[in-house]
Amino acid sequence: MNDYILLITMALSFALTVVISPIIIPYLRRLKFGQAIREEGPESHQKKSGTPTMGGVMIIISVLVTTLCASYWFTPGSSSVHLFLVLFVLLGYGLLGFLDDYIKVALKRNLGLTSKQKMAGQIIIALVVYIILERTGFPTFITLPGTSFELELGWGYGLLILFMLVGGSNAVNLTDGLDGLLAGTAAIAFGAFA
Repeated sequence: MNDYILLITMALSFALTVVISPIIIPYLRRLKFGQAIREEGPESHQKKSGTPTMGGVMIIISVLVTTLCASYWFTPGSSSVHLFLVLFVLLGYGLLGFLDDYIKVALKRNLGLTSKQKMAGQIIIALVVYIILERTGFPTFITLPGTSFELELGWGYGLLILFMLVGGSNAVNLTDGLDGLLAGTAAIAFGAFA
């Protein structure tokens, strides 16, 4: 049953993104929130200059709405700390991305947030997640899927969370930075997760 709930939620999230994108993208164009392409990038990427940035807002809205609705419909009355932690990470990292794009576009500072500011924000969010997990008695072991092998990490679990959240976020950010648009690489990653 949980697999069906997950598939339904992902399908609804995708559908919601498709529905709201024709509304949000023209709005971003009217606000002149266009992506500036780095001059040192390939010539073929220059044609993407002016493509609306901050499209992650659509993904965040879709995931947030469908996750909360699925949680309410399929498991009413059972709010999970872990669900809200995942949404906290989504919103926290989304806010960092929004601030970065906003500084680039509205304040005309092409580099956005400094790397130290981004890293500090990412680490703070990861530490909050670890502290809440620790306080709620979340197990600190990892297992090898399909086996009974368990490895207790103790405080090392915090390092794993830090590595996964900060490392994963920066991997996406660096890939996105190649041409300034995440949609192409995100479609591949989201397809794998789906």
